[in-house]
Amino acid sequence: MQVENRNILSILDNASSHNYTGLTLNNITILMLPPNMTSEIQPMDAGIIAAFKCHYRRRHSQAAVNKADRGERNIYKVHVLQAMAWSRRAWASIESAKIRNCFNHTNLMGPSNEIPSIDQHLQEAFDDIDHNLSLLPKDLRIPREAFIDPVGENGSIHIQLSDTELLALPC
Repeated sequence: MQVENRNILSILDNASSHNYTGLTLNNITILMLPPNMTSEIQPMDAGIIAAFKCHYRRRHSQAAVNKADRGERNIYKVHVLQAMAWSRRAWASIESAKIRNCFNHTNLMGPSNEIPSIDQHLQEAFDDIDHNLSLLPKDLRIPREAFIDPVGENGSIHIQLSDTELLALPC
């Protein structure tokens, strides 16, 4: 990059894995975003992830009801293959207008007056989740908020490893 006189701007959020202290970078400028700005400037955090999770959890809540009806006790356990299928359907359920609206909210494509809102499809999904959870036996029921955003799910997934720890990882 130096030989070609090329420069890069890398824009990073404040995730712990984005710590670059002690690095000397040539031809690379790092811009750290202010804390708590992701929902304002990152379209995925402006509502796309929330919409995806809602559509996914709609399927998950129906599966929990079906398992409870069959007398199973571990009603929230999901096989990885099933989760992948639900993820594919959940993504397909997000309307392009919702995605466009989230991009507009961040102003990445220029100024816009649109703001992310709960559209009819999302409201129906929330209603289905509430209904499904209400059908569960009381000892297996959890609040919608805890079902959609389980404790620890949004915690930091970034782990800082030393060079020695990285080299010790199995390939």
